[in-house]
Amino acid sequence: MYVLEHFAKDVLGDDYEAVYAVHTDREHMHGHLIWNSVSMTTGKKYNSPKGNWKNHLQPITNKYCDELGLSIMPAEYSRNPKNISRDKWEREMSMKEIILRD
Repeated sequence: MYVLEHFAKDVLGDDYEAVYAVHTDREHMHGHLIWNSVSMTTGKKYNSPKGNWKNHLQPITNKYCDELGLSIMPAEYSRNPKNISRDKWEREMSMKEIILRD
């Protein structure tokens, strides 16, 4: 929850309502963050330009995962329908390797 909490604070500040959850319904622990796209303070909608995840958001997530010694996903493997490298990366990283690193 540390990663999600700090990520939400860095990205959304006090402007957006957010809720997050961490669960283990798969072989690995993972979390989800959902936020209201309309700012409580300005009434403006959250703007996420093309490349925002790879260039801005993924590095924030990686920073907090790295602080905890958790595995990180390099930005070049971020979700992208045209990017098969992420799938290859996921196949190459066995669950055992991820758990041992974490």
